[in-house]
Amino acid sequence: MTEENEKQTTKPNQKTQNAEHRTQKPETENRNQKTETEHSTQTEHSAQNTENNTQKQNTEHRNRTQRSEHSAQNTEQHHPKSHREERSTKKSFPWTIVIIIALIVIALGVGINAYNHKLHANDAYKTYNGFEFKQSGQYWITDVERNGQLFEAPFYVHPKTLEERNYSYQPIVTKFMMSYPHQKYTIAISPDAGSVPVLAGVDIARIVGKFYQVPTKSALFIPKSQRNTSVNYTAPVVDCSDASVSNPIIWITSSLNSSGIYLYKEQPACIIISGSSETPEGRTASPVVEMADLFAYKILGIMK
Repeated sequence: MTEENEKQTTKPNQKTQNAEHRTQKPETENRNQKTETEHSTQTEHSAQNTENNTQKQNTEHRNRTQRSEHSAQNTEQHHPKSHREERSTKKSFPWTIVIIIALIVIALGVGINAYNHKLHANDAYKTYNGFEFKQSGQYWITDVERNGQLFEAPFYVHPKTLEERNYSYQPIVTKFMMSYPHQKYTIAISPDAGSVPVLAGVDIARIVGKFYQVPTKSALFIPKSQRNTSVNYTAPVVDCSDASVSNPIIWITSSLNSSGIYLYKEQPACIIISGSSETPEGRTASPVVEMADLFAYKILGIMK
């Protein structure tokens, strides 16, 4: 009886233990699931933290890179040359100075030579054949003596410059002007010659009138065969046939072919001065004005 009760008692206990065991098993499973969940959560948190740390590190790296680039840009702006270039510059700096000094010395030497050459050139133009010249504006001026009196003779061109020109001149013109007594001179200009020959004629009239103290007058040079009788000319009209020893005619005409001074063959009392009215590049006066100066130089004895 007792054994049966014990068996009965034992069986319920076993049942109870089995029940408890079954109860504990879900709890264990729950704990395991909880542990796995916590582990998974921790793993996720760890991965997230790792990712955040990685992003943070990347951000810091980018910031450092940007700061480095910004610093490099500032350095390049303030110091455009690298240390290597600076070292190279420092090494080549003395040579640069030497080259600059050499160029300055050469330039000064050339300038001094040019200045000395200009001084010598000006010295050469100060006197010519015993006559002293000075430059005033566009004129070369010298003093000419006549009957114990000095008067200034202005010219557009220096006689030394005329020596370099190509022209024809008959020495008989000077002989005619110096040898024969003249009562008056007539300066004749062609109507279509323009203003330049007129300017030359005025200069000749001024010099000849002062030097010889002989009256001068102006006229139009028109050959008789070309005169229009129906035209009322405002000035006297002449040609070489009207010239005489007592009244020489100086005809100033514009010519593109040649420059020169000569006597008219059919009437030696008619002096022809010809030259172009156009001023060539690099010159200060036209050829016809240069020939007018040449005529004055010759009759004044400045040029032989």
